Amino acid sequence: MPSARIRVLSDHTINLVAAGEVIKDPSSVVKELVDNAIDAQAGEILIEIKEGGRHLIRVSDNGHGMLCDDALLSLERHATSKIQAIEDLQELDTMGFRGEALPSIAAISKFTLLTAPENNPSAQSEAATLIRVEGGKILACHNAHRSKGTTVEVQALFFNVPVRRKFQKSPHFDAAEITQMIRLLALANPSIQFELVSDQKSIIKTTTPSSNSSFAQSLTLRMQSIFGLEYTESLLPVEFKKDDLQIYGFIGSPATHKPNKRSQHLFINRRPVTSSLIANSVREGYATMLPVQRFPLFMLHICMPGPMVDVNVHPQKKEVRLRNEQQIKNSVIAAIQYALRQKQFTTPLSVIDQPILENITPFWGAENFGLQSTNGPSNQAWSVKQNSLACEMLVNQAMPLKLNISDFIGQVEQVEKERQGDFYHASTPHPLVLATIPGFCLLDGSNIWQLSSSGSKMGENGFAILDQQAAYARIHYDKLVQSACTKTASVETQSLLIPLPLTLAPNEISVVRRHANLLQQMGFELREFDANTMLLDTFPSFMHDEQLAQSLNQIIQILIDDDLDDEQILESQRQQKIALSVCRNLTIWPSKRLSVQEGQLLVKQLLLCNLPALCPFGKPTCLYFSSQEINKWFKKFI
Repeated sequence: MPSARIRVLSDHTINLVAAGEVIKDPSSVVKELVDNAIDAQAGEILIEIKEGGRHLIRVSDNGHGMLCDDALLSLERHATSKIQAIEDLQELDTMGFRGEALPSIAAISKFTLLTAPENNPSAQSEAATLIRVEGGKILACHNAHRSKGTTVEVQALFFNVPVRRKFQKSPHFDAAEITQMIRLLALANPSIQFELVSDQKSIIKTTTPSSNSSFAQSLTLRMQSIFGLEYTESLLPVEFKKDDLQIYGFIGSPATHKPNKRSQHLFINRRPVTSSLIANSVREGYATMLPVQRFPLFMLHICMPGPMVDVNVHPQKKEVRLRNEQQIKNSVIAAIQYALRQKQFTTPLSVIDQPILENITPFWGAENFGLQSTNGPSNQAWSVKQNSLACEMLVNQAMPLKLNISDFIGQVEQVEKERQGDFYHASTPHPLVLATIPGFCLLDGSNIWQLSSSGSKMGENGFAILDQQAAYARIHYDKLVQSACTKTASVETQSLLIPLPLTLAPNEISVVRRHANLLQQMGFELREFDANTMLLDTFPSFMHDEQLAQSLNQIIQILIDDDLDDEQILESQRQQKIALSVCRNLTIWPSKRLSVQEGQLLVKQLLLCNLPALCPFGKPTCLYFSSQEINKWFKKFI
């Protein structure tokens, strides 16, 4: 008769398996122990490590501590004070809740727990409990001396799991991982004082904010402590509240985009986590201010009710699952757009890699509205500019706030009055086009505002180079968005002698039918021919006619993907995406050479745009070269 193949594992084996799920490396141990200290409402947490945590990990706190019976129970698997029933997970507000951290750590190390409850008046009293564990077996438990709080000491990590120890990385790597972990935990909990000591050297030591500081103030101080004052002051503050959702933190200006997501830090209910939904929403909030394949930096705290977030997804709770995703996405986008509008950042960052051009300053910063001609366009031309800016800015502001129409019209009129003062009192002429070469215009830099570290100032005896393709793209993008924003078909169009047939699926025809007005406002006129065909009669005159079918298919796909919600903020995103798709097919060729007069007209049209310093794809339209920089290139130090 065959022997049984299924067996119940021993408690020791079960603990080792559980340890493998929770404890991957020394940084995992630090994370679990610090989480426990945070849940114990500690105000000060000290972390000490030796040899990257291989030889020693010691975490001490001044939290509420434990009685002897609770201390012993904490070493049992699935023993926790955080929850009592499955329903408690819906309102969870603690870092840990499974009750596996301490027994898992104790199973693979030489473990010591010293703890004293809240009512312990001083370290002189023997109300503290000392427990020693080795490989999951309790060796001793007796009274000890300690003030209120808990100290957990972990030595010889993985001493009884040679396979796991073999695959560990270097102590230097582990120390770096722990340092990064403590930085994240310190940013997640700005009201708690943290100190990290590695091999008897203090690596991180934060200060504690005053008791009457707000969360935003505490977070600012913590950012300064971790990253420095100069770095923190270069960021844009974010503060947004809507219903039960609150967003605090910092984002980088559009000029400080990164090639990867390493500078993106997210905390949900004080927990460091990752969320592609929120990261993508932040990116959408920047709209066209960022180049393709570049990523914004951010450090955001999001507070939401427990039922909106599920942290019971990953054993180490690094990932979360969010409910009401569309509501969260809309709020994040609105928060980012509001923060960007507050500072009106319009200055791009040069992406030129050549060392000789590293210090070239892009121009047209916050003072771009002062670059107007006293003998330039008529009052009627300026009126178009004012209406465009006022409408676009206030519609963007109205979207998340859902202003009523009377408030909206009143604010438009107020913005127009304010901007009239800026325009008509300007004394600075347009930058003068000196010459043109294929694809570029050379501008006199004496009438150009440039943004420097000391502030904005006029260029002196320098010059600037304008990328005409980027300028045309910005001009036509703004025209498309303005046309959709004002719901007027103001885009210059061209009619086809022979209508272009488009064979579409039923769902594609349906979505075109629903958004026919939006497409018409952007210069596209389509009509139904039969059950599977639509005819294109008119298209924007600045598009490549041979790429119309491809461009329209892209636009229809955008409409299908975004046709999920009719809220205004989504309508704005839809307009921007369609405008971007159209601008990828402009009839402007990089090798075309303009006349000086055409170049001058291009500069004037560009200055009527909302963001003249950037093309719709986030690249600079113009670069400024100062006379000082030119002298350096020619090694003229005078």
